[in-house]
Amino acid sequence: MDKDTIKYDEWLTTIANTRLIYNTMEELEQMLDNHSIHSNGIRRSFPTLQKMRAAFRDLKEEVKLMAGNDVELDCVLSFYQSAWQFYRQHLYRRTNPEQIAFELLSYCHSFDKRGSVRTKKQAIYEQVEDEEIHVPCLILLLMKALPGYDSKEGDVTEMPRQYERVMQLMERFVANNPTFNLMPPVIRAREEENKCRLMLLAHVSRILNVYESYDNPMNLYEASNDFKSQRVHLDIRGFWNECDGQLLYTSFWQIEDDMDESGSYFATHWHKDGENRLTGIRYTMVVVAEGEDKLVYYMIHPEAIKQRMMGQKYRDVDQAWYLTKRLEDTPDELPLERLIGSGVWPQKIGLSRCTDDKVLEQYDQWFHTCEIVKPYQHLEYVFTPNLYAITQTHLYISSKREGEFYKVPKEAHKGFEMIHLYDAVGLMEMDGKTYLAFDDFMLYISTSPKQLKKYGIERVQKIV
Repeated sequence: MDKDTIKYDEWLTTIANTRLIYNTMEELEQMLDNHSIHSNGIRRSFPTLQKMRAAFRDLKEEVKLMAGNDVELDCVLSFYQSAWQFYRQHLYRRTNPEQIAFELLSYCHSFDKRGSVRTKKQAIYEQVEDEEIHVPCLILLLMKALPGYDSKEGDVTEMPRQYERVMQLMERFVANNPTFNLMPPVIRAREEENKCRLMLLAHVSRILNVYESYDNPMNLYEASNDFKSQRVHLDIRGFWNECDGQLLYTSFWQIEDDMDESGSYFATHWHKDGENRLTGIRYTMVVVAEGEDKLVYYMIHPEAIKQRMMGQKYRDVDQAWYLTKRLEDTPDELPLERLIGSGVWPQKIGLSRCTDDKVLEQYDQWFHTCEIVKPYQHLEYVFTPNLYAITQTHLYISSKREGEFYKVPKEAHKGFEMIHLYDAVGLMEMDGKTYLAFDDFMLYISTSPKQLKKYGIERVQKIV
């Protein structure tokens, strides 16, 4: 047999025997429209190179539909094979494999924790990196959620339980990082309808990618800039409601641009009650592209800023993700559908732009005649980009006093040397206090003398 025939025969056999993509042989046979694989094997079921290659290409495209265009089936199989060979040689008979998985994550995917891994197995973890072994594959092998590359165990019967065990390990791993918000990637994994081995591998890989973006200040800066580049500006300023733009209910939304920053908005939900009170909660909303044909609306509760400034993880109530198809630049409808599960946020928010003069006049009247109540007003903020100059050793941020600057050492925080003049650095006003805001690093420093001294920041009148 030629090399291509051997390659496709091995790949298809591995996919079939390990139930990598489908949990049962029957599902695989239905997808490939070949019902003899279970009895005849791959070579007899696909007797020519052309038929094997076509079957593999069908599976490769199916995997992209399942897991996204960033998951290439041939790469997955290559990672799987090398991880299995390494596992069998170095880790197969080790006791407490879950602890080994945790230590391996800490060594290979933590910015600050590597020094804390001091075990007899450290040389093995170093070898994992030196040989570029795919860590997610190795983790699933250790957790018994992925069988050997040459396995013939048969159909999968306990995939939901295996998913949960792996997710609990991931939660334990990221628990000590205050800036990483575990909820989105783990919830998406737990809500995965197609719980198969390949999808679990894809989810673990994504969790680790997101974690590394938060764990390393330099990565966080780059991830923040990538996020900015994906923002989409829509002309959605104005009033919206959930009753087709008519005056049927006493609740409505008011959307405003956030300091004219493209793709970022303030969305205030107003509700008038029977006591003539108009209560408003102002959310931050960021619109970003999801592929070529979808938009994601990231909604942030005002309390999220408090969680961030205190170095605490976001809770379910603090944020939500909604999805729509790609819209026109000036849409009349925003049919938001929740992307990630939540026990707090509604599943759908169907917004219609209010254009009827009578509706707009009524809203305006409520603003003038009702008692305005804003329970989170103390957490509403105003951010002003104020980075004035950058020298070789310092950042200079204009203060509210004429001719005065905050002189910030670049060594005050890891990653400050990467900052450019156009970055989101400036002053943030909230609850009567002023903070130096470094948004790309999720860092907010109070301008109190004690905090300025802690970071070595001075108030100066000239730039040197």
